[in-house]
Amino acid sequence: MSQEFNRLWQIIEDHQRQLNRLRHTQQELCEENAALLDALECTNHAVGMRLSAQLHRRRFAKILKRFPLQPATALVRVIQTPGIIAAASVFSGLPAVGRLAAVAQGFHEAADAVLAQMARSLRRRKIYVIGGAQSNQALNVVECFDPEGNQWTALAPMPTPRSDLAAAAVGGKLYAIGGYDGRTLSAVELFDPSSNVWETLAPMPTPRSDFVAAAEAGCVYRLGGLDEYYEALDTLERFDPVTKAWEVLKPMRIPRWSFAVAVIAGRLYAIGGFADGQALSVVERFDPSNGLWEVLSPMPTARSAFAAAVVGHKVYVFGGSCPGVGRALAVAECYDPETDRWSSLALMPTPRSRFAAAALAGRIYCFGGVDDTGGSPECRRAL
Repeated sequence: MSQEFNRLWQIIEDHQRQLNRLRHTQQELCEENAALLDALECTNHAVGMRLSAQLHRRRFAKILKRFPLQPATALVRVIQTPGIIAAASVFSGLPAVGRLAAVAQGFHEAADAVLAQMARSLRRRKIYVIGGAQSNQALNVVECFDPEGNQWTALAPMPTPRSDLAAAAVGGKLYAIGGYDGRTLSAVELFDPSSNVWETLAPMPTPRSDFVAAAEAGCVYRLGGLDEYYEALDTLERFDPVTKAWEVLKPMRIPRWSFAVAVIAGRLYAIGGFADGQALSVVERFDPSNGLWEVLSPMPTARSAFAAAVVGHKVYVFGGSCPGVGRALAVAECYDPETDRWSSLALMPTPRSRFAAAALAGRIYCFGGVDDTGGSPECRRAL
């Protein structure tokens, strides 16, 4: 009786082993079939290569289920995990595993050096200067300034030469909008610094120049400016890079052009500018969360054609011009939104108007413009 039971049990175990082998074979066939279907979607000469890659990808995914790794796990850790190497050797073969082990010996130090260099490059923020005018000629020049290396680099020129345009950075890309080249423009172009390539997008619904653009929460805001009939605008519109659509929002209280906009804590501050033959000191704040404008304390010095930048949740404004003064200004002032108060700063070394400013690493850089003599001053650093 005992021998019969043992023989029966042995038969059951043999059948179980056969079932396990069949299940394993079925799983492999399913994986290979899925990989084949993926590869057949490709109609070029790389079908065989893609089939092999898909098959290895699926098999490696199965290995990772046995040896789960965190998303942030370094490649070095993957290579140094014995279980993964042992499982991978079933598919790749012993010679390949041997070569991988030899590479892994010196991989750690080299990988750390490369990753550190990439991290430094990604953290190294830069300033981009786009377009403008020289001797009444619109420019398509694009230049990049690296404050850390104190170096300028020429980049691919903008497709449309223009001055009096607006620009904003969203998602690591630069949007150049509108401007003037003898006529008011509606052109919108996108620049990718990583590839040094420009892309032409759908134009704005209406042309304009001497307006302001600002980036906030992944969108581009367009404010004020001059239309093709040189009429001052009070408009506020928002561009969504995902849908490529413009949305009309509540307009500013005062039409204006040649002004500045600063963004602090998700709110847009429209400052100064020019309208009805006079420079403005008006400051308005727009809150996208409720779509409302609010009037704040006016700027001490009414002006247009000036530049503004944000450092430490405060707005700094520099230079500009004012009718009746007859020259570029060197005035610098600071606005604190928490107290709604303005304060005076030291004068700029070089009076200038119609220029640009950018804040980086706690400093503000001022670029180009027109000085007292009508010339173009060099780049200066404030703060």
